[in-house]
Amino acid sequence: MHGNMHLIVELYKHNLIRPSIIVTCIDEMFEEVNNSNIDILCQMIHKLSAYQVSKTKREREEAAANPKSKKEVAPSKKSSIDLEYIDSHLSKLFKHRNNTSIETRVRFKIQDLMDDYEKVWKFEIYNSRQRQNSVDSDGFKMKYVPKNSILTEDQIKAQGK
Repeated sequence: MHGNMHLIVELYKHNLIRPSIIVTCIDEMFEEVNNSNIDILCQMIHKLSAYQVSKTKREREEAAANPKSKKEVAPSKKSSIDLEYIDSHLSKLFKHRNNTSIETRVRFKIQDLMDDYEKVWKFEIYNSRQRQNSVDSDGFKMKYVPKNSILTEDQIKAQGK
């Protein structure tokens, strides 16, 4: 199973299979949480994260090097694997870091992913969100707000008092 998933990710990276195949594999593995599935997910998502972040950086650098091109660097709508997808699935994996039903070895792999996320990927995901701040079809400016900055209704009411 491990080898098959490595092959699928490599085929995706070379545009030889559709993103929907990767999405289906990942979704099915998340349905049954066990050592093998979490181990495979860690490896797949690590490779996908590194690939997607480097791809996004490369696209941004190309756009900066060629400013005459008015092409906006934004995630492709045809691809269902982008930095947002990566971020949400990393979060799902991170929740299993303290799951004692998973082997310690696999939990350390999750910790390694968390470390890479903190060192590299988090900043690229944030920068990608900042670049995506644009005007929607109704003329409103869309702006990224970090999850920890969003106030609940109770917090807003408490501030108003």
